[in-house]
Amino acid sequence: MARQPKAPASPAPTFIQSENYQSIYSNNTQLQMSAFDVRLIFGESANISGESQQIEQKVAVVLSLHHAKVFSQMLTKIITEYEQQIGELKLPANAAKPPATGETE
Repeated sequence: MARQPKAPASPAPTFIQSENYQSIYSNNTQLQMSAFDVRLIFGESANISGESQQIEQKVAVVLSLHHAKVFSQMLTKIITEYEQQIGELKLPANAAKPPATGETE
């Protein structure tokens, strides 16, 4: 059996910030999905009173499904490491539950 040549190693990336780079705070995320990608809409809960709540949507980020899977793995890894060092992150009872498979928010 012939050996497959190894792909050359990718060089380490250099990160630079574009002129339009922004850092935002988000405590609300909505997810939308298509057959090709996932859209994450980041916002902030504001003006919570009685029966109404406003969410200020700040930015949408669209990821390929492959990138979304890698992103999910990265988030899971850092949260697991945090909880091992600091302790479990307890979510409030009214925290949003993930939608059932096939649903979007």
